[in-house]
Amino acid sequence: LRSYASFDSAETATRTIDTDFDAIVNPIFFNVALTLRDCAIDTVYGYHSNLRKITKLNRHGTVDTRKTVFLDDTWLQQQQPVIVVRLQSPPDEDDASNRSSNNIPIGYTLSYEQRDGKTSEVEREIALSSGDSDDVDSVDYYESARIRKRILLIRYVEYLSEWRARDKHDDDNHLHVSPDSKARLQLLLDFFTAEAQHIEDDTLQQEIQVLKELIEFDAEKAQQLRQNAAI
Repeated sequence: LRSYASFDSAETATRTIDTDFDAIVNPIFFNVALTLRDCAIDTVYGYHSNLRKITKLNRHGTVDTRKTVFLDDTWLQQQQPVIVVRLQSPPDEDDASNRSSNNIPIGYTLSYEQRDGKTSEVEREIALSSGDSDDVDSVDYYESARIRKRILLIRYVEYLSEWRARDKHDDDNHLHVSPDSKARLQLLLDFFTAEAQHIEDDTLQQEIQVLKELIEFDAEKAQQLRQNAAI
């Protein structure tokens, strides 16, 4: 077994090695895996579109794997990538029970191998809200602003994809925004703006500007500009 560590200076290396040598060179767990159970996955967003990782999650429920985990938990303090999973709707025969309980059970398993070679598993179950609550005061729950922003951008991209498919004309490649789509885009703009203000993220202004331009799009003016450009 070979272990590697990097340091920004010789002083940092000396201090770290002196204070916790064991944490650097001796992993405490091996072959750690986090797996989802008892849920039907519809779509996976994340992994930088890595098809191998997405396939592992879709087929086997594997969220993440690590060959070694050290006592030094610096990697836990680092910003981890956000993986968003959309679940399939429950079967028709289970709809009534799910609506009555407003909960969707999901299990997950954390498996790992210890230093002595013994393998262990920890199983837990969580309950997600089905979103069918009659409580008018109920709101969506987000663990962090990063997750909230990620879901907001997913909704943004999915809706624009639906709009493009809906307003696409087979006989040309020009931009088309129907009145119905403009009304829908206005609803999305209102929602997106409110979420951006809540998250307090100025980088979302680009998406807001795109929505505004689509809503204000004038097909006749665009056609005139194309004709003038062709002259």
